[in-house]
Amino acid sequence: MLNFDEDRFRSIQGGVVALAAPLRETVAGLLDDGAQNLFFLGAGGAGVLMLPAAQLLGRRSSFPVKLVHAA
Repeated sequence: MLNFDEDRFRSIQGGVVALAAPLRETVAGLLDDGAQNLFFLGAGGAGVLMLPAAQLLGRRSSFPVKLVHAA
């Protein structure tokens, strides 16, 4: 890939993995408190980066997930 920086990529992915447990706890608490919606907001690259999270949540939970791409 053009201009691919493996060290930067690994650093970013490692940071995301480190956030898994706190995010899981936060979402569980919100659901326990009655949350009914979760919105993934972003445009362009940010929206594309959230796609895997939205897909994973939709596949592995009973929580309704909707993902809308801005025009």
